[in-house]
Amino acid sequence: MLSDPGKIAWDGKRLNTRLCATAGDVIHDLCHYQMATADRRSLPEYGLGTSPDSYEHSLVGVDPIRRQAEEHVTSLLGIIWERHLGYDHLKTMRSHGWLDDAGGLDSDLNANRTLEWLYSMAFVDQNGKPKLQLYANVCIPNVLNW
Repeated sequence: MLSDPGKIAWDGKRLNTRLCATAGDVIHDLCHYQMATADRRSLPEYGLGTSPDSYEHSLVGVDPIRRQAEEHVTSLLGIIWERHLGYDHLKTMRSHGWLDDAGGLDSDLNANRTLEWLYSMAFVDQNGKPKLQLYANVCIPNVLNW
């Protein structure tokens, strides 16, 4: 059980936009919906627990490596949606750590491999444009081994 239901952005039915400071936060949460397996879409916080820095435990036993990997691919998918919708995606790229100090892509995050994976799973098209795609069972890559 999550310790404070008032801090849950997605309760399994509705998005609490009061907890979303920016449009990018809303988009990120919608990308979690897009990325979550069908059985987890109706769970609070998609069964992942609250935000990654909250130390809450997953509600359905999603292991920490999968949670981190799902946050990783969801982050980039959200940035792609932000760019597509005309929001300041570069600000989000900086705040999510996708850009290095010089403003280039941080090679440690493997943005190209993550984008290739999003394409292979039909979350984006061949031009990198996001697609409205839901999956019943997505095998999230272990990005820590890339």
